[in-house]
Amino acid sequence: MPIPLKIVTVDLVSGEKVVLESGPIALAVQASSAIPGVFLPVSYGDKILVDGYVLDDCPDDVLAEAGADIIIAIDLDYKDNNSKPKNVIEIMNRALDIMSGIQLMSKADLILDPITEPVGALEFSKAQLCLEMGQKEGERCIEEVKRLISKWQPENKNKFENN
Repeated sequence: MPIPLKIVTVDLVSGEKVVLESGPIALAVQASSAIPGVFLPVSYGDKILVDGYVLDDCPDDVLAEAGADIIIAIDLDYKDNNSKPKNVIEIMNRALDIMSGIQLMSKADLILDPITEPVGALEFSKAQLCLEMGQKEGERCIEEVKRLISKWQPENKNKFENN
């Protein structure tokens, strides 16, 4: 691939983070989307893979180690959610939110915070709302993104031109 890709998963056998950077992309994306209890894990060699969120909700360290020049993280937690969960889905959503504990921020140059209305991790019917909130946050932060890019001076300016 011309642009490096690293997809973070967790092996349920060893309990370790597994970074997929080669092999079938569809399989890696499927593994990274395998939310325990919602979607089945993915077998990959001798590993049983699930979403990397289980172990690391913001794998910015993977990007930093790979030499990323700019890291933009996205915090998907809703900050004002103090209501009591009313059903099993709301309980699972709240548990996932609490488990995430957002460890973000350690290596990120910018953190986007798009969620302005409550959306549980399993509320797939709110996908359009999420897209709209993300677009608004992106537009709000565009000047900061431009500032980061203007400061960026990669050591090898031709890094991706020949790929």
